[in-house]
Amino acid sequence: MIIFDPVCVKPYVELSRYQQLSSDDTDLWTVFMRRYPDYFLEVQYDYAVSKPGCFGPFIPICGFQRKYTTSYSKRADVVARCTRGTYVIELKPSAGAHAYGQICVYLHCFRRMFADHVNVRGFIITDIMDCDALTLCTLHGILVCQLSLPLGQDFNLVDN
Repeated sequence: MIIFDPVCVKPYVELSRYQQLSSDDTDLWTVFMRRYPDYFLEVQYDYAVSKPGCFGPFIPICGFQRKYTTSYSKRADVVARCTRGTYVIELKPSAGAHAYGQICVYLHCFRRMFADHVNVRGFIITDIMDCDALTLCTLHGILVCQLSLPLGQDFNLVDN
């Protein structure tokens, strides 16, 4: 199964705008890219790690009995690839338990879709991270980069 859509994949270069990223997320991503210009080879933004949900069997909507499907799927901000593997990335200006939960769900969905793709890591890029959530990320092998910390102290784990 193809992980990257050839139409949507982008080289890892700075752009003025990124598909579906908020301005705060764009700022974080730009700072990360400037700090680590050679970290990834290619990226895909707004990556659907699951198919749209379906709730049913039928729910009345506007007087009609229709099957209701969500118009959205679980979407990671970025999925990136490099020689070390594939990364499912969540961008959060201030990260805590919610960001930890999101990345765990995204990783689970991604691994379910691509069961044969073994080298996949979760990655949270943030300005600041709650200490308890950072501990959980470290225990479960989720990479965290806190851009507010000095270079060399900004990663919780060694990425090799």
